[in-house]
This record gives sequence, C-alpha cells and structure tokens, in this order.
Amino acid sequence: MKISKLLTGFAIVTVMVLTVVPMTYAASTNTNVTIAQGPLTISPVTIESFGQVTLSGQDQTADATINDFTVTDARGNAKGWSVQVSATRFANGTSLLHDGALTLSGTNGAAVGHSDKFEQSYINNALTVTTVPSNYVVVPVSKGKGTFSFSGGKLTLELWPSEVIEGTYTSTVTIDTVANIS
Repeated sequence: MKISKLLTGFAIVTVMVLTVVPMTYAASTNTNVTIAQGPLTISPVTIESFGQVTLSGQDQTADATINDFTVTDARGNAKGWSVQVSATRFANGTSLLHDGALTLSGTNGAAVGHSDKFEQSYINNALTVTTVPSNYVVVPVSKGKGTFSFSGGKLTLELWPSEVIEGTYTSTVTIDTVANIS
C-alpha cells in the first residue's frame, strides 16, 4: 500500500512538472543570398599644373602632383586588375616634346576597410609615360577585391633645350583601370 501511494504521488508530481515546464524544440532552416557582380572603377583623376618654367639653357624638369584617387573592384571574381597610364606628347602648336618626356613616381597605395591586402610592390614607381598605355599598378589574380586608395603620385616633365621653345605646352594624360584577362 505504501508503495502504491508512493507511485501515485510520483505520477502526480511528474504530470505537474511536465505541464508546468513547456517542451522546447529546436528548429532550423536554410537561407541564402545571391551576390551580383559590381563594376571595376577608378575615381576621377586630376593633375595639378606644372606651372611656369623659365628656360636656363640646360636640361630641366618640372613637377606636378596627381591628386588622390581610388580604385574599386566590386566584380567579385578575384581576377586582378591594372591601372594603365598614357599621355599624348606635350605640344605647343609648333613644337613637340619627346615621347617619354613624362615620368611617374612616388605613389603609395592602401586597402580601404576589409579589402584585400595591398602590396606596395604592385605599383610601378619609376614609370616612363609614353603614348602607349603602360602598367602603373598591377594587382595579380586572386588579389585586389575591394577599394584601394592611392596618394602621393608625382609627374616629372623633362625639358631639353634642343626641343623646347617658349609657349604653353599641353598633353592629355589618361589613367584608367583594365581588368586582367585570365
């Protein structure tokens, strides 16, 4: 009889506990996101004026600064990219400076935020700029995803007495991104 009362009491307590403590069930579900390819872009690049140079009868140089710019690779394909630069020959209407009179140096690059790591070795900081596009920055395959800032670029113009006459010389410098082909 004692055992019967004990079992009955245990059964009643068990029922009460099970009705007071709710049962919890874990649920899981799958979710997804579709990532669409974005563009490979470069912000507008501006170059300050070389200013005025007074001829001395000797080889001379004049410097101009490339303002800071950014490159964004939002393509999501890890194929790398390049920044290429070219320039028309400096001309004043009757006189042309030699092709390659312009050199580019001093540029620094850095990754922005959580972009891929950027290596300074990607930059060609001793670039002779000609009428043929040349690689200024080369980011290899599997690198270059995200946004990258560039600063400190300097253009140096060589002036040789044998080819300059007084006047204003003009050149069109083109700096653009190119997707690596792989």
